[in-house]
Amino acid sequence: MKPQHRQAVKEYGRSSIREEILRVLHKQVRKHFFVLCLFGATAHAAPVAPNPYGPISYPGLPLRVTEAGVEAPGFEFNPGSVPKPQSWDAQWIWLPTNNIAAAGFRKEITFDAAPSRVTAWVSAHCLYRLYVNGRLVSRGPDDIGHDVATKSQLWTHRWLADARDLTPYFRAGKNVVAAEVFSSGGLSFPFIDKHPHVKNGFFFQAEALVGGEQTVKICSDATWGGSALAEFSEGKFTPHNDDGSPLREESTLRFDAAKEQEGWKEIGFDNARWLAAAPIESDHGPMRVSELPPRMEAVWPAAEILYEKGGAILAAKSFAEKRPIVLKTDGSFTVQFDRVLSAFHSLRCKGGAGATITIRPHEQDRNGGRRSSCILLKGGSLVYETPSYTSFTMLNVVVTGVKEPVEIEEIQAHFVSQPVEYRGSFACSDEKLTRLWEANRRSVQGCMQTHHLDSPNNQEALGDTGDYLVQSVANWQAFHAPALVRQDLRKNAWIMDGCGYQMFHTSYQLYWLQMLVEYYQHTGDEELVRELAPFVNKLLDQFTSYRGTSGLLSNAPDYMFMDFKEVAGINCHHPPAVIGMGYMTALFCRALEDGRRVTQLVGDSQRAEQYARLHRETSAAFEKELWNPEKGLYRDGKPFMSTVKPHNWLPEDTKIETFSPHVNILAILYGLAPSERRAGIFKTLFSAQKELNVSAYFGYFTLPAMDRAGLFAELGIPQMLKWPIRPESRTVSEHGLGGTLSHGWISPPLINLSQRVLGITPAEPGYVKADIRPQLCGLSWAKGGVPLPKGEVIKVEWKQLDNRFELQMDSPVPATITLPFPVAEIVQATVNGRSIEAKSNPVQFEAEPGELTVVAELKQP
Repeated sequence: MKPQHRQAVKEYGRSSIREEILRVLHKQVRKHFFVLCLFGATAHAAPVAPNPYGPISYPGLPLRVTEAGVEAPGFEFNPGSVPKPQSWDAQWIWLPTNNIAAAGFRKEITFDAAPSRVTAWVSAHCLYRLYVNGRLVSRGPDDIGHDVATKSQLWTHRWLADARDLTPYFRAGKNVVAAEVFSSGGLSFPFIDKHPHVKNGFFFQAEALVGGEQTVKICSDATWGGSALAEFSEGKFTPHNDDGSPLREESTLRFDAAKEQEGWKEIGFDNARWLAAAPIESDHGPMRVSELPPRMEAVWPAAEILYEKGGAILAAKSFAEKRPIVLKTDGSFTVQFDRVLSAFHSLRCKGGAGATITIRPHEQDRNGGRRSSCILLKGGSLVYETPSYTSFTMLNVVVTGVKEPVEIEEIQAHFVSQPVEYRGSFACSDEKLTRLWEANRRSVQGCMQTHHLDSPNNQEALGDTGDYLVQSVANWQAFHAPALVRQDLRKNAWIMDGCGYQMFHTSYQLYWLQMLVEYYQHTGDEELVRELAPFVNKLLDQFTSYRGTSGLLSNAPDYMFMDFKEVAGINCHHPPAVIGMGYMTALFCRALEDGRRVTQLVGDSQRAEQYARLHRETSAAFEKELWNPEKGLYRDGKPFMSTVKPHNWLPEDTKIETFSPHVNILAILYGLAPSERRAGIFKTLFSAQKELNVSAYFGYFTLPAMDRAGLFAELGIPQMLKWPIRPESRTVSEHGLGGTLSHGWISPPLINLSQRVLGITPAEPGYVKADIRPQLCGLSWAKGGVPLPKGEVIKVEWKQLDNRFELQMDSPVPATITLPFPVAEIVQATVNGRSIEAKSNPVQFEAEPGELTVVAELKQP
């Protein structure tokens, strides 16, 4: 017996040996284990001890926490393997009243023998936490998706249930399933604010295999007990600055420990005074099983404790020293972390009956933040975890009403994200770029939750597809985790279809199509493209109707979202038609090319030809109406061409002629500008102003446009370094120099360092073949890898010293390699020691899968 197993016997008894063995196996088995364990036949583990707070350890999901972050080594996941019930037999349940912040539900079940497999499907209208025999085993539900509510209150008209393997938590004899369900949105839970018309409700259905062949169903219905959870309430409070001045009023979730019904999540609780749960008529729409895995959760340690004031007595500068913070009078302190985290926060304390602890998360300072917790103490020991996650670099802790000492033993951050493995990598001779790639990876991972987020701080709608296009492409370079992209593409299609393809951000719908094509290019998943092809056609039909008599998209309902910049003093978040029509027309031209590709894939030749014709007509109109040869630039539009009446999101046109970098960059990127003009357009843009008037987000279009103009090696690196890493968060802020510190759309540098400096892109869908085309960009070396669909990685390393260039590649797929030199500069080139003949300019050749070394001897400059 191994030492760790002997220790398990000593501490927990013989019944826990099997659980410990399974835990070790989970860490050791790398390939395919997650799907087999989570959604296949699972060996029964010994009963798991109660732990009513996170982080949750999901069966079959191995975690590794290092300085780099939290990852799931060997993670693979097949959405098609998620189990689905043969029929939905459970009922949505609630209580007779809706005027509560949270409800509790419980059901006791007796098994003659320990189940060999238990699969459950769980959902709620807002947020739930699920417990089995007192242990927290799941939280959710996965977000169904919605558009920005201020325009349309749109959602998918479907509802998602989380599939969970609950096998390890059940035992022979009595068991109890319990759930906390939070009923109100408010600022604590913005998710439900988008669906105010949906009834409160909870849904649970499970199938337990007992005795090898008997399937026992556990379904939410009127036999479940229910109770309002009086310990939870929503309230307002006014926090104060360090100097005592009041800050803005905040909404917070309050937890009153004295009102909690102890033991209700565990076996044997007397719920005689509880109500019978009331089945409700569902208005949630058809139920579907979410095809996402559970999210990873892990404790991320605090770096230090700072800024103690008043009665806070710090016995240590870190909770790692296991000495509590004692407050005998009111006081405050701040728990500082070494980076921005997407996380839940928790508290463990003793004593302090009647005192209140307020925990306020912040990204940048101690005077702002969202999703605060307010905990009213009853004395004795207490552990509390907030039901909602957010992003923070620090937690400001304020203790008031102290009448007896409060001992705060620990405050934790429970990091949360989709399961990913750090399979992609990048490093180079410029340490700033190496750190920038890692910072971008950090931001993208934090935004990968139950749908892509703009940031865990804002948690904006799924309809913000421009953000998620950028994040999804960064995902292919860093993780290659397709499940979230796949599900969000599907949900966004449902949203668009439900609103007649008139979402809040009009342009973002065209980014959805780009996101779909990028998904196909990196995964080769034809099935999803075929499923979504009808939505593609309806989308393009709608945008075709926006073409005016000139052929430009001059009759769009609005031109949101162009960029967080001003052009001629006009806010381009929602510009007038005279500024927006050019960039929207360029996006439409790209969408027509994408649509033609989709229709060719599904065999719709008639549609493919229609889109090709529309592209020819629209691109000709773009050239005719917008090119200004005197300026050497494309104008944004022409005034008074729109027939759409002005409204809140469409300002009135004025007689103005503008030449934004946005329309010109898109003209280059999408091939609307002839090749001989492209470099000149960039030079004109830079001569007109000291730097491009574009955001960090628009770098997603700017950097590849530079490449298409042949200027990336010269201009790309300086452009990326304009947006510095913030030391307190180890990320780049939302707008490059301001905004939230957890925004995922700031990841264009990661994308371009992998795709252009390493030079790795898919030459064929699904990386059946790769294209390796590195660019030197003034660097002396670069190395890294890009993950492929089957868990493999293409690795590239290149270096240049004096007149010698060397490239090493290890690729599991065939590749086309293009050297970053014209033929005239090369004296000799060899592949694995064999000379190659320069038949193209620049030198290009085909490589079989495997390892190779390319050496190019260069002429003296």
